[in-house]
Amino acid sequence: MHCLAALLAVGVVIWLFRAERRCVPVAVGWTLLALRLAAIAVVLATLWQPTWAWVIDQTQLGRIAVVIDVSESMQTQDLQATPPEQRDWLAAVGWLNRQDVVATADLVSPPDGLAPDVWLDLTTRLRGLTRSDIARQTLTVGPESLWSELERLGTPELYLFGGAAVSTTLTDFEDPEWEVPAATQPANTQLHAPLLAAQRGDDSAPLLGIILLTDGRETADSHAVELAKVSGQNQIPIFPVIVGSTHRPKDLSLLSVDAPLAVYRGDHPRVKVLISTAGFAGQTVDVILNTLEPDGQFVPLTKSVMASETSQVVEFDLPAEELGEHRYVVSIPEAAGETTHENNRKEFLLQVVDDRTRVLLVDGPPRWEFRYLEIAYARDDRVAADVVLFDQPSLGILPEPFFPRSWPVVDPATGAGAFADKDLIIVGDVNPRDLTEDRWQELHKFVSEQGGLLVLVAGRASLPLAYDSATLRRLLPINEPHLETLTIRPGTEITARGWNWSLSPAGATQTPLQFAGDAGTNRAIWDLLPGATWAIVGEPKPAATVWAWGRDDAGGLAVPLIVQQNYGLGQVIWLATDSTWRWRFRSADQFHHRFWGQLARYASATKLAAGNEFVQFGPVQRNYSVDERIEVQARWSAKFLAQPPEHRNAIVEVYAGLNKIQEVALAADQTRPLLSLGTIAALPSGNYRLRLVAPAANLGPDVLEAPLTIADPPTVELAETLPNRPLLQQLADLSGGQLYTPGNAWQIPRQLPAFEAMTSLPQERPLWDRWPTYLVLVSLLTFEWIIRRRNGLP
Repeated sequence: MHCLAALLAVGVVIWLFRAERRCVPVAVGWTLLALRLAAIAVVLATLWQPTWAWVIDQTQLGRIAVVIDVSESMQTQDLQATPPEQRDWLAAVGWLNRQDVVATADLVSPPDGLAPDVWLDLTTRLRGLTRSDIARQTLTVGPESLWSELERLGTPELYLFGGAAVSTTLTDFEDPEWEVPAATQPANTQLHAPLLAAQRGDDSAPLLGIILLTDGRETADSHAVELAKVSGQNQIPIFPVIVGSTHRPKDLSLLSVDAPLAVYRGDHPRVKVLISTAGFAGQTVDVILNTLEPDGQFVPLTKSVMASETSQVVEFDLPAEELGEHRYVVSIPEAAGETTHENNRKEFLLQVVDDRTRVLLVDGPPRWEFRYLEIAYARDDRVAADVVLFDQPSLGILPEPFFPRSWPVVDPATGAGAFADKDLIIVGDVNPRDLTEDRWQELHKFVSEQGGLLVLVAGRASLPLAYDSATLRRLLPINEPHLETLTIRPGTEITARGWNWSLSPAGATQTPLQFAGDAGTNRAIWDLLPGATWAIVGEPKPAATVWAWGRDDAGGLAVPLIVQQNYGLGQVIWLATDSTWRWRFRSADQFHHRFWGQLARYASATKLAAGNEFVQFGPVQRNYSVDERIEVQARWSAKFLAQPPEHRNAIVEVYAGLNKIQEVALAADQTRPLLSLGTIAALPSGNYRLRLVAPAANLGPDVLEAPLTIADPPTVELAETLPNRPLLQQLADLSGGQLYTPGNAWQIPRQLPAFEAMTSLPQERPLWDRWPTYLVLVSLLTFEWIIRRRNGLP
């Protein structure tokens, strides 16, 4: 089509040429013909869209990732640094020549040619630098800085990291107003984050190596070691530069306080305090627990411990006699020579409530375990226990058996589940005819959706070996259960018969398993409890945790006797034998009642913040950190659900002191009719009160308030600041790199492989839509018009 149009245009031009030749000189006619044909050629070329193409040869260099730790531990000033470390850092920051860095303890004597007063000034100024300052100056100081050398070798890329990694530029990093980006999450350290970011960078050029300036401290296990292995396989060496003194600072600190969310009046909750006593090994340190209430009659509790270079746990049994919210403080007296005194005390709250744990005890025959357990709960004022006993002996005298033997049913009026008001369900050796698959599904819902605690107590007759229930198999914390028995040798003392109870490390920290305030004493008590002669055992599931093992005197294989697993919103505990009643031998109720009583309180620990006969209310967890959203819930009783539905329109008011600062509406959970949920926006650190208000409902005469503590992020990052040299050495070894100090980091470029490649980059530029093309066309037509007009042509 284009060619046809061009031929037609040429024909018209030639016809004009012949027609005009009689009116104008020959030279003018030929000029007009040439201009017109040139214009047609330009138009035709535009229609064909010509392109100018050429090739550029470009030199390509490899990438070098430079990663700097900006977490809170890097803000540490290493005042305890040794003289060789100080000399190394002086060279790194450019205040001392590299050749003057020698491994000597004589830091007082200045290097040759350096005045003593100048030397003293340098070492004094050095003590004011943080690890982050040293890392920055190691990278950037001087005309032959590490960064400059890397630029000659390749293309350096800069990353900053804490709990996460972000890329940045050297210009921004050197800015005097520079601040640690919040996106790096400086309250945490994850070494795998920058390694992963560096390896996922621009893949158009190869990654020659990773330079990692850090103290090597991690707040949680990461995949850094696995990534280092991958780096080694891909020939990407990692060069860690260890920043910080490997000499431990002298400091007494409270790392954490682990206290219950809330307790019943009359209980003795256990408070666990994790302390660090670095630098004071061999000395006695006092840990003091006191009240912050001036009018209280509380007597301070003091525990004296022998300091060591590792952290240790100090435990207190705290009396809980007065109802309400109580504030306490744990402190360590200041000692001379400490690096800081700011971490010598921590405060916490404890809510003492007057409430009961609701328990359902289900069994088949009235075996000894059932009898003593029913008696124990009947005597416990803080436990409201219902019983279902399916197989009861009867003389036919009473019209009904002593204990109910009817399975709880769904309330048709409210739609509440069969176990709507229960916190703990204990299922014993029930025959499968009485515990059908439908009933196991109700128990499954109680655990997974209602957040209840289900305790399954093994039985030789039925549970679990007589069952073929898919739901039971999901709930059980063990796989392939089977019966194991241990032969009793004649004349064996009763306390030595069977498998001896032995706490696992995980079980030793669990509240239900505490029989003494001291961890060593508690373990000794468990070791002396009467053992189990039989047990139904199996392989613990991957998500399960063994709390207690059974071990025999002959040194045979241990069997798991108490196994716990979280399941949905709740949890399941498997008790592999029914012999806890034997713990009463020579100790009466001391251990048996305490174990089952603490288990009941453990089951209701999350619902004790505030409550009455109508509702249990409070935050999902007692303590939150700054920037965390607070989840609150109201768990209504079946009695409350008998009220009209509009009565469940409840709100939560948030108070700071006497001021109401937020108001949040609770929304009913569509799948769990007894539960209403709400979310409070993040709050600053401090202590708050949450008040439940249901304007149209009857919630009783008392105001329902639950305490809430918002804490600054936990100081896990600063709990241990000693550089982790073994980890950094491992990263270097696995990746084919080498570990450096700031003073010799300038040698790293020598270890990086050289890479240079020529890349041909094709270039194209279209000509038809460029302005010069249109200028040529307009010029041709303009000249043609001028010539025609000057020669009298139309």
